[in-house]
Amino acid sequence: MSRKPGRPPPPDVARLIEDGRAHERQGRLREAEFCYQSALRMAPKSPEALNALGMLVQKAGRHDLAAEHFGRAARLAPREPAYLNNLGNAYLQLRRPQEALAPLKKALAAAPKIAGVRMNLGRAFRHLGRTDEAVAAFERVRAAAPDFPGVERELGQAWLDAGAADRARPHLRAALAADPADAEALYALAGLAAAGERAALLARIDAALARETRASHRATLQFAAGTMLDAAGEYDAAFGRFRAANECLRGPAGVEALRDFVDGCERHLTRDVFAERAARGHASRRPVFIVGMPRSGTTLVEQILASHPAVAGGGELTAIETVGAALAAGSAGPWNRPDRLAGLTGSQLAAGAERYLKELRAVSRDAAHVTDKMPHNFLALGLVALMFPGARIIDCRRGAMDTCLSCYVTRFNRRHAYAADLAALGAYYRQYHRLMAHWTAALPGRIHRIGYEELIADPEPRIRGLLAFLGLDWAPSCLDFHRAPRAVTTPSRLQVRRPLYATSVGRWQNYAAHLGPLRDALGDLAEA
Repeated sequence: MSRKPGRPPPPDVARLIEDGRAHERQGRLREAEFCYQSALRMAPKSPEALNALGMLVQKAGRHDLAAEHFGRAARLAPREPAYLNNLGNAYLQLRRPQEALAPLKKALAAAPKIAGVRMNLGRAFRHLGRTDEAVAAFERVRAAAPDFPGVERELGQAWLDAGAADRARPHLRAALAADPADAEALYALAGLAAAGERAALLARIDAALARETRASHRATLQFAAGTMLDAAGEYDAAFGRFRAANECLRGPAGVEALRDFVDGCERHLTRDVFAERAARGHASRRPVFIVGMPRSGTTLVEQILASHPAVAGGGELTAIETVGAALAAGSAGPWNRPDRLAGLTGSQLAAGAERYLKELRAVSRDAAHVTDKMPHNFLALGLVALMFPGARIIDCRRGAMDTCLSCYVTRFNRRHAYAADLAALGAYYRQYHRLMAHWTAALPGRIHRIGYEELIADPEPRIRGLLAFLGLDWAPSCLDFHRAPRAVTTPSRLQVRRPLYATSVGRWQNYAAHLGPLRDALGDLAEA
């Protein structure tokens, strides 16, 4: 007889789970996994074992596998808030906040007094740009549990997303009062620090560095220090901090894999292939894809477009990757393997397109267009073009040296390991440039390139051209994009609150003495 969810596990299963947790506490992760897997072999429908295994693999950064385990646990015990909360948190780690909402709301309904659930719900709202709801969630946590770890920092971050720096500062300072080594709070304050505040804040950062051993936190602190030194014009000292930050994050850059991917796109996703398969795709022109290297102006372009009354800004959506992974389920290799994409059937493309459009409806039900500003969707334009033959794509370009420097001095997650090494970064940029040349040739009339420097120098004609490409009438509000009330959660969230400015054009020259490896790797593109 099968055990009903909610009852304690059989004694042998419970013992294995407890043994696994004991191993985990001692750092013996292989032994812990063996115990949890043994428990599952004994009781395949044990939500406790699934949850324990999910938490173990999440520690190893396998958030996709963790979400799978937590999802199974939550289906077996649908009223257990811990499993639902863990599932929501895994989706947040995967940058899929829309999917996190349902389990987190169920967890909150089951356990409204658990502050951690409401914190995760606030984070989901924040990443979706729903600042009012995020602030409300964090405020309720603070009212019920004022010392809950991170609540002041999250409030500060939410207000920064909304462009309200003055409202953010008190919360970030309160976070530091609670934890003087809070790397995230120090990083956020570094971007806000006035000239007279920098020395004291830098001393606090160095004090935190003296005690911090975690590589990711050390990187955050060094990026914070570099940001302030850059603002002070101390470029050599700033570069030393940025280099130290990137040394904490260095890993396989993936340049060879990207080169192979571009080779595959040139072989399998040709102009003829797209023309032959155009009838298989969805007719919707609602999606607008804004792509480019990070730090190339994608956030600025989205902010301009989202200031038009017919456009809703979706931010950095992960929906294309989610759809692609679903279409490739059970297949070997990456989801966007070019030969696999070329073989997708009409029914597969229709299902993928409907799933993607559902994600856009969660952003806006009324807007004629919804932007998807995930820069690295330049890797997914094969699937995009097959699913939506009529959708428009905007390729954001900025000078290669400025783009790459900005990537190097910006804190990214480990998916951007190429950005932690100057030579790898230049090589990666060359492959991006090569891939976009292929897409432009294979998708004639579908891609509009907009240059950052030209946009800054003469905005109105560039914006008019952008709107015409999308079939939209002129809207003066697009020139006042910095006044738009929408939340922005990317690293450019402070810059897009300002009118257009030219001080970042040619910024790389401040660091020219340090950028030899980048210039060599870029070759002729260094002048582009």
